[in-house]
Amino acid sequence: MKRISSPLLLATFLTAMSIAALTPPRVAAQDDVAIGPTTPIRNWYAGGGIGVSFALEGDGTLFVLNEEGGYQLDPILLGGGVDLALRFGLDLTQQLGDIFFFTFGARATASFGVWTNGSITVRVAPSVVLGGGVLVFDEVCTIGGCFGGGDTGVFDIQFATQAELDLLDGMLTVFFRPLSIDGLFGDDVSTSRWNIVAGAFVHF
Repeated sequence: MKRISSPLLLATFLTAMSIAALTPPRVAAQDDVAIGPTTPIRNWYAGGGIGVSFALEGDGTLFVLNEEGGYQLDPILLGGGVDLALRFGLDLTQQLGDIFFFTFGARATASFGVWTNGSITVRVAPSVVLGGGVLVFDEVCTIGGCFGGGDTGVFDIQFATQAELDLLDGMLTVFFRPLSIDGLFGDDVSTSRWNIVAGAFVHF
């Protein structure tokens, strides 16, 4: 049998080592597959909006201030390019005018992402609020005397739907809530109101 010379073995070994050194290492398997959205998830959010409120029974238009803050779960991919992000937060609303409403409660929102280009996402988000509130009535005085006035506690339930636009890679959500119906029930009052609100959330 013919022996292979030592210089030939050395040359073969050095060639193999050079090829191995120049070959890029394989990326770990978990990095080969993208799981979930490509933008960072910022779970906490806070924001609010302004709008108007109309009485569904009788007259009365009020100015609305709304604040909300809470936690958003990571989106769930539903298929067909649609995802679902659930939000749970504290909702505070002040309605100002001839009477004053202050309501508070827990809001649960199901936000459906229906279109995205990676940095901007269009969403449709129905929600429900359960809580309570206080109605404050101004005292009315005429030449015949003064009447009315005082306050009363109420139970509040709200059903709403809003359009949302996620901007800045999910850091900002601008929303328009054209449909928001409050049902207010108490010992001395039972009424309902239709609210229209526009505003924004910051995610962090």
